[in-house]
Amino acid sequence: MFAGIRKALKTPLARPPGRRGLLRRFAPEWCALAVYAAFFLQLLTGALHGPRVIDSALLDCIRVAAAAGYGLAGVCIVLGSAVTGALAWAGERERGAMDSLLLTSTDHRMLARGRFLHALAPWLRFLAWLIPLYVCMGISGFFALLLDLQDYYRLAPLAGACQTWLVSVRLNVHEGLHDFISPPMWHVLLGLLRLVNDLTVAVFACAAGFHIATRVRSAGRALLLSCLLIPFVLFTVFSAHDWVEILTYFCGSAYHPWSVAKWYSLLGATMFAVRCCLAWVLVRSAARNFDAYVLGEASERS
Repeated sequence: MFAGIRKALKTPLARPPGRRGLLRRFAPEWCALAVYAAFFLQLLTGALHGPRVIDSALLDCIRVAAAAGYGLAGVCIVLGSAVTGALAWAGERERGAMDSLLLTSTDHRMLARGRFLHALAPWLRFLAWLIPLYVCMGISGFFALLLDLQDYYRLAPLAGACQTWLVSVRLNVHEGLHDFISPPMWHVLLGLLRLVNDLTVAVFACAAGFHIATRVRSAGRALLLSCLLIPFVLFTVFSAHDWVEILTYFCGSAYHPWSVAKWYSLLGATMFAVRCCLAWVLVRSAARNFDAYVLGEASERS
């Protein structure tokens, strides 16, 4: 698998043409800087105001700061990946050189796969920059206590939109888990699982944007469709497990916590698998039908 990835990345013309400025070249680093700035700004604000904002000092400050930073990170993961995928062929579209790619002797399937990997790579780098944030949220118990602290629901419009509730926090009520994993390690594990989940979100968003960019003959139209459709799909259909938690919150104690945890875990695992499979299908379809999509012809059915 890794040999195939390296081969696709080294395929001639797979790297986007032209020289990128500092803003585009280091977009993941700028986004990571903004995330940590939001985190530390909120942390400083909470520390200065103390008990007037939240009751317990240090951990609650960290959790609220994590909600602010992670909310911004969620926006960057979804929109950043979708936009980069949608602009994968922007250089060729601007120069009117898409048809010229068909005349090259390069394997067009490998070319498409390599271009997708080059579009995805910056946001993998972005997630790597955020590993300390995920660890910090895990150590502070952010995920495990999220539903038990009413203060966090003041951030619900932002946090919910960015899928902050995607971790199965209610699994902690099952006492049997504590026989195998200590609470601090369990919280860190939730943070790492959340990182893996967000990785699949980035891969799907980039794959969907890339597929749209390959099929649509205008870079502007591809960008518009990606920014509208991809977040909508991610925050509705692919957030079925989030809606379970939201329903539980509004219904109060009408549902048993362990029943909610089982449904949440089942739906979460299903959505995880669906995102991975659909991303693979979208990239495979764009690579297999690259020539037909560029020429505006019917795609292959086999």
